Order: sequence, then structure tokens, then C-alpha cells
Amino acid sequence: MKKIYGSAQEALDGLLFDGMFIAAGGFGLCGIPELLLQSIKETGTKDLVFASNNAGVDDFGIGILLQTRQVKKNDQLLRWRECGIHAPISFRRVRVRI
Repeated sequence: MKKIYGSAQEALDGLLFDGMFIAAGGFGLCGIPELLLQSIKETGTKDLVFASNNAGVDDFGIGILLQTRQVKKNDQLLRWRECGIHAPISFRRVRVRI
């Protein structure tokens, strides 16, 4: 299996379909798969169900897919955890010294 691709379009080639369930990483607008989300928008794939921490903002993140009405539903990963589904979620304590 090839793990490095020349573009997001190449990485998604043949994988997307209408009604697909996608788990998207990141926290807020940090660490989101922005190039993959843009490529999904360009394909026109619709009725997508996302599991994510949030939906981003209007012009960034999953928000760009909400604008084009390609997203059917957005489930939050924390809800999975509450139901006993063990999604790969972790919280880490962070200390900041000022």
C-alpha cells in the first residue's frame, strides 16, 4: 500500500462515495486535514457524515463542505466515547509557564 502521495486528489482517488462516513482529525482549526477537505469539496461527493471535534468555520475546515451542502451530519467524537465506542481520542495535560 502506497502511503505517500503527490497530492490530496491522488490520495483520495477511488475512495470517496456519496453517504460516506469520515472521521476527521484535528482540534478546532489546528491539525485538520485541510487539503483533503478541499479535495472532497472539489469531487462533489455528497451526503457525507463526519465524526469530528467540530465543524470548523464558514471558509475553513468542514465548514467549506457545509457551505456546498455536501455534509449530511456531523457527529462529535466525544459522543462516541460516551456510548462506549472506543474512538482514538486522548486528552493531555499541558502546563504553560509564564
